[in-house]
Amino acid sequence: MRSLTAPELLQVWENGLQHSQTDRSLALLQYASSKDDTNPATLSIGQRDARLLQLRKWMFGSKLLNTAVCPSCGEKVEWENDVNDFMLQHSHATSDFQIKVDDFELRFRLPVSADIKQVQKGCTDEENELILLRQCLLEIKRDNEPCLVEDLPRYVLDALEERISKEDAQADITVLLTCPACAHEWLSHFDIQSYLWTEINAWAKNMVQEVYVLARHFGWSEHDILNMSPQRRQLYLQMIFA
Repeated sequence: MRSLTAPELLQVWENGLQHSQTDRSLALLQYASSKDDTNPATLSIGQRDARLLQLRKWMFGSKLLNTAVCPSCGEKVEWENDVNDFMLQHSHATSDFQIKVDDFELRFRLPVSADIKQVQKGCTDEENELILLRQCLLEIKRDNEPCLVEDLPRYVLDALEERISKEDAQADITVLLTCPACAHEWLSHFDIQSYLWTEINAWAKNMVQEVYVLARHFGWSEHDILNMSPQRRQLYLQMIFA
């Protein structure tokens, strides 16, 4: 995997404006992948997010600045982390796993992006959880006899979900925050997909403005401007506004 060039990143941004968050992430990783890399669509959610974190580090640096709203008093809370703090896992040596709970034996794989896209709007969390687990279950047995996912007791589904979370820990990153106003503590979920796209969106809009200013002043093409280093573009902009 490699970092994206300015023209590539701008193209991914433009193509992704009308697509879902998941499709944007997959397109971003597809651009960054080499021919020997695993297809991003087949990566587990945690593996996908680990690559997005690495890509973010290459493109925008390792410092993560974020905000949250205190659920107790509504105070805006700012927090900072390093990308490396969120790097939790590496690729798995196996593609499927097994778990035994009482008389039940389950063989499963980790969720991938295509599974997340199956989650339906308007369904309850429990219904969507069942949809997701059904996609990931490869084999279900009770006393060595096949059975259906609908036949699994709640405690077996809970055990499966816990095991998936353990095996794919990168998929659920949480940060412990403390409100400076009321001292309330809570866990805030960090979603690298939305975080990175917000940054790319801001970068793209700023880049288009820079291209406009430099092209209007010097008559250069967009291709030439985008292929300049950020340092050179900034030097030319400083000359214009000096």
